[in-house]
Amino acid sequence: SCMGEGISLNARVKGIVKPDLSDIQTRGSLDADAGEILFDRFYFNLAKNQGSTQWEGTYVPSRKAFDFPRLSASLKDIAALSVKGVVSLASGSPDVRLSLNIPRAPVNPLFHHFLLDPFKMERPILTTLAVEGDISGDLDFVSNGVGVSAKGTIQYQEGRLASEDHGVLFRDIDIRLPVWYQSGTTWPPAEALNGMLDIGAFHLPLLPEQALKLTLQAGPNSISLKGPFPVGLEGGVIDVGAVSCRISEAAGLLIETSLGFDDFDLGLMVSPHWAREIQGTMNGKLTSVTFQNGRLKTQGEILAHIFGGKIILSDLGASGILT
Repeated sequence: SCMGEGISLNARVKGIVKPDLSDIQTRGSLDADAGEILFDRFYFNLAKNQGSTQWEGTYVPSRKAFDFPRLSASLKDIAALSVKGVVSLASGSPDVRLSLNIPRAPVNPLFHHFLLDPFKMERPILTTLAVEGDISGDLDFVSNGVGVSAKGTIQYQEGRLASEDHGVLFRDIDIRLPVWYQSGTTWPPAEALNGMLDIGAFHLPLLPEQALKLTLQAGPNSISLKGPFPVGLEGGVIDVGAVSCRISEAAGLLIETSLGFDDFDLGLMVSPHWAREIQGTMNGKLTSVTFQNGRLKTQGEILAHIFGGKIILSDLGASGILT
């Protein structure tokens, strides 16, 4: 649903039509500098965050195509984007080829307007988060009537995420996230998109402060983290294998990886949170760890020496996760 009140619009449009009607050139702008808009649960005060759109382009009747070298839109102090490309109806169905650019801007206003304010009642943890850094991006979008493709990169630079209430801190974040979505028709093969995840330091409950630097790679409807890579816990280091994330209409989200434990000290991890001191170690490898439709499945075996004996854990699983 969408509601508006007291909205003030200022539109300017200029057109040039050639005598032979070979093309029609147009340029213009649309500004909104007063009023309020509530779109679903997203609220915007246009007196504070003025909306602005500018465009210029050419319609060519013989090609049934609209070429526009510039189309930009912005909400002051929140976000902006620019688009260029062509929209053609020559084949009878829309053929759209666009290049989108999101210029570098602070991420905090986006967090407040699109996450914190709309969802803080449902997710109170959002009110404890401090978010800093800049976001930007470039995407190429194609829709040919039988399929859609979106490929590009989104960057998060000089980032910081923290929740003191929950003992969470990520700082000096630099992410170059490759994005590749496609559906419908068979698309020609293309090289994978590369990216990078670099976190100067982070800590979570049970995870001491450490750094993390990984290579990312995206393919059609998938993204992977090259492995193995170490993740430190209070009891030692876990070797995390390559992580693969894939999304499909039939199977939904599928995450696959592996986990290895080598002389993992259970005492260091458990004793600070237990009523009495515990001594023990853990070794083994979960050769396959998969998460799909809220269910966690593993293959492999872990041997724990604890309480003066041995415990063998194999083919662990859980359901109802994130529900």
